[in-house]
Amino acid sequence: MVVDKVDDFCFSEKYDCWDGSINVNCSISFFGQNKIEVGGYLESNQPLTKEAYNTICYLKENFDIVYENILKGLFELQVKGFMSYEIYNENDHDHSPITFNSMEEIHPYLGTPTFEILPNYTKDNYAYFAISFHDEGCLLSIEHGLIALFFKNDLIQIEPSDSYCMIQRLMDYEEDCTKWQKDFWLVCYELAKNNLLEDKKLFRDKWLKGE
Repeated sequence: MVVDKVDDFCFSEKYDCWDGSINVNCSISFFGQNKIEVGGYLESNQPLTKEAYNTICYLKENFDIVYENILKGLFELQVKGFMSYEIYNENDHDHSPITFNSMEEIHPYLGTPTFEILPNYTKDNYAYFAISFHDEGCLLSIEHGLIALFFKNDLIQIEPSDSYCMIQRLMDYEEDCTKWQKDFWLVCYELAKNNLLEDKKLFRDKWLKGE
């Protein structure tokens, strides 16, 4: 089966890649409705692979869970003392410290989400994907934005970066993406706090559970 379009997501001859938007399920408490349109892209001029198509369908059905896991992750970083946040003030172009009392309080500061399917990194008939927040509404990281890497609803990594740098960082510890596990981000912050990031064996043991 060849799929040439999912909602308004299709191949763009102008950009020589897949581009557009899909309609996803979302939380009414965050977005005021149970479906929103989320823009995204896929850097390929080839037909959608089975893994890419499965992942797009997964996002359509489970974006609410994925988005909530981003909020949970950002809040957990604060609770564990790995991250303190500042909010960008557009009026005076300054930053003000902020402490969140719940993950729900983070939502207004993230801005508009965008998805990216990563067709070269696959496992079990699905592709890894990234959710990024790079527009002006992302007040938590106005210079670099935020990006979160997922496999289905497992949060692998979250940081102010881009997908290429993020993938390269994971590959420094494990080149085989089928072995990647969730919570790379937690291991990063924990070991960085104790100046242990260079201990690759320790990192792999904590991230890949001894593989």
